[in-house]
Amino acid sequence: MNATHEKGDLSRRLYAGPGYAETEAPAKKTKVGWIFPLWGRPEVFRLVLENFVQVRHKLKDLFEMVAICIRSPEDETPWDGLDWFWKEVETGGVLEVVYSNEVMGPKWNEGFLMALQWGADVVLQMGSDNLISWPYVERAVSNVIAGRPIVGIKQCVFFNWSTSATGIVYPKRNPFGYGPGRFYSSDVLDRLGWTPYPSNARRRMEAHIGQNLKSIGLERAHLFDMVFGPGADEVNQIVVDLKTGVSMNDFDAARKRRIRNKEWTDSPKGLGVRMFPDLSWPVEFQKYLTRWVETQNDTSERRN
Repeated sequence: MNATHEKGDLSRRLYAGPGYAETEAPAKKTKVGWIFPLWGRPEVFRLVLENFVQVRHKLKDLFEMVAICIRSPEDETPWDGLDWFWKEVETGGVLEVVYSNEVMGPKWNEGFLMALQWGADVVLQMGSDNLISWPYVERAVSNVIAGRPIVGIKQCVFFNWSTSATGIVYPKRNPFGYGPGRFYSSDVLDRLGWTPYPSNARRRMEAHIGQNLKSIGLERAHLFDMVFGPGADEVNQIVVDLKTGVSMNDFDAARKRRIRNKEWTDSPKGLGVRMFPDLSWPVEFQKYLTRWVETQNDTSERRN
C-alpha cells in the first residue's frame, strides 16, 4: 500500500480483494468502459486484450467492464481474420467502433461517446499498447466512486518490445498524470459533453485534453505513485507502455526527450514483462518470466 495514501480512502478497504469488499459494494455494479484506439500491431494488442480480460475476471464481483475498441477503415491490419478479437466481440467483452484515423481527437471522442451509450459510470483511457494491473484498477475506480473526478498515475513503465530495455517515466509537468491509466467520472465527462478532445486535435493529445479539463475548473487529478513488489499479486499500481518500432513515439525517442526533461529513470531490463507474468508473452520473452519466478520471494526486488 502506498505510504502516502490518504486516510479514509475507500480503496484502503477494497485493496484486500473483491471478496473483502462484498459488504461495501453497491447493489448495482459500477460500469467501467476501457477505451482502446486501434492501429496495427495486433501481436501487441492481443496481450493488451488478454490483460483486460484478466482484470475484468479478477474484479467481476465489483465492477462491470467492457473494452471499447475503435478500428479505422484506413488500417490495413487484417482484424477481420483475428479469431481472438472477434471472440470477445461476440461474447460482449468488446464493443467495436469504426472511425477514421485521420484526426485523432474525433477518433478518441467516438470511443467516449460509445462509453456514454453503453452507460459507463467511469471511463478508463488506455492505448492499444498499454497494460494495467488489477489492484490499480480497483483502487482507481473506488476513488472515483468516493467522489474524485479524475484519478491517474504519476509514473509509467516504458518497455521496448524489440530489446526488452525498460525505463520509468515521471510526467512531472502534467497535473493530470500520464494519459493511459487515467480514469474519468461520468460527471466530468458530462461537463465535457463526452467529447474531451477538440475536433482538430492531431498531436500533443495530452496538452489538448489538459486544456479542456482546466476549462471546466479542474486543476489536477488524484495521482498515485507507482508501487510494485516481487509477487504478481503484490503489484499495486502499474501501467506499462509497450513500445514497438511503429509506435507514434518510439522507445528511443521517448527516452531521449524524457531524459532531457528529467522525467526518466532507466530500470532493470525486462521489467515490463516481469510485472505481468501471467500473460501469453511471445517465446523470446520467456527468460524474463523465468527470472520473475526465481526472484518472486526476494524482497530486494521491490523498487519504488
